[in-house]
Amino acid sequence: MNPAIVAAMVISGGTIIASVITAVVTVRRNKAKLTKSLEQQQQEASKSLHDIMLAKYGFKAASVFSKSEIVDLDGSSKTTRKWNGVKVREGVTWSHIHQRIWVGTPGGKIKHGPTLTSHSNFPKDLSLAVLKRTDQECEYQLEITGALSANDPPLDFEVEVEFSKSVLMCREDVEEAYRNDLFKRDYHSMDIEFPIDSLELSVVFPENFPVQLFAGVFNGRSEVLHEQEYTRVKGGFKADSRGATFSIDSPLIGFRYFIYWCPPPRRVPQQ
Repeated sequence: MNPAIVAAMVISGGTIIASVITAVVTVRRNKAKLTKSLEQQQQEASKSLHDIMLAKYGFKAASVFSKSEIVDLDGSSKTTRKWNGVKVREGVTWSHIHQRIWVGTPGGKIKHGPTLTSHSNFPKDLSLAVLKRTDQECEYQLEITGALSANDPPLDFEVEVEFSKSVLMCREDVEEAYRNDLFKRDYHSMDIEFPIDSLELSVVFPENFPVQLFAGVFNGRSEVLHEQEYTRVKGGFKADSRGATFSIDSPLIGFRYFIYWCPPPRRVPQQ
């Protein structure tokens, strides 16, 4: 299907192959030492991978949070995306950070934004410039006066976008809209196209809305599920009565992480 709400940050393309790090230990080591050894190796491997990615791409973020809040039973929503700890390596400067957000749900439109809602106490001026916009898609960039350099403190910023009819709220509408699509659900996602230490996706529905939520990983933008990567990260998914959160450590470049849902079989009356 076309995703309900998708935003992507474009720096450069690429795919990485994660190597499996295994520990060689003697039988005589006790459990505590073994656990500590494995944890140390995982931390060292993760740090090494991040250093390699920073050297290759010249840019990374410590964390990204992306929240989609469905605000009414018509499927209107607000997406908030927050970037924390954006840094560049020595010898690299970035004058802007390019982003794209779009809605693929039939009838869905961008209602308002994107808007730069907050940023850290950064020593350089920041502004948001729209490059191209239609009802369904917007390309924009965060512009950094004087450019982001290795001498600057980590950059934090938050962007907000409002949508109308971006989520189909009953099962019959979903089945009709996506009957010819490979993946037949609405979802909220992020494409990983540059190094991020951690990613957190969240979705919130109106109170008392009976929805089932799940997590998944696509192989790029193909909407083909990637079972191996999903198995690695599925423990970070938590659902509650209003929505769900999907936390991913070291998300891999080239994958799309997402939360999807199954709405009830008939409309819930407007309160």
